[in-house]
Amino acid sequence: MRTDTDRPNWITFTGAWSENPKQIVDCAIVPAIDDPDTSLFDGKNTGLCVWSISEHYENRLRLEFRSPGDWLKGRMALWRAEYPIDPQLINPHYPCDTRIACSLAARAAQTADLELLAEAVNKVNGLQLEQGWPVLPSALHAVAYKYVGGLTGYAVYLFKEQADRDLFCTKPGAVAVEPYYIQ
Repeated sequence: MRTDTDRPNWITFTGAWSENPKQIVDCAIVPAIDDPDTSLFDGKNTGLCVWSISEHYENRLRLEFRSPGDWLKGRMALWRAEYPIDPQLINPHYPCDTRIACSLAARAAQTADLELLAEAVNKVNGLQLEQGWPVLPSALHAVAYKYVGGLTGYAVYLFKEQADRDLFCTKPGAVAVEPYYIQ
């Protein structure tokens, strides 16, 4: 996995476009991974962001909340599966509404609540499994994980403690990532 410390990317915790959300919760991260599905919306909106999507769904995003996301430092890792995701195995329609997970993640971002964010991420992981996504390997002391970055096989893992995250990052394909914020 190639990383780039000079260029941020973003990861989506909840509200990927395919989920038909009312909100998106994402976080700009460094180091960047070599994945076009995780590039920033624009160079201005870094940090941990909560977006609202217009009812007319014409790709109109409104930034509701933005913070440095400091409470996520030392708690995130990305892992890339050794296999690409086969799009023919994925049901393109989510089996239920993801708005609950998006609402939980938005509240978590606004209150700096790792447990609430973990609950939201785990709900999305459950929906991904119902859709037919491959099961992600568990990680010791990870509080949540889910696929990010489209069908590239990348997943975000959340940890309560940096030591647990750092131990996970000794695995092949795993890399520690941190929130990236510019005022």
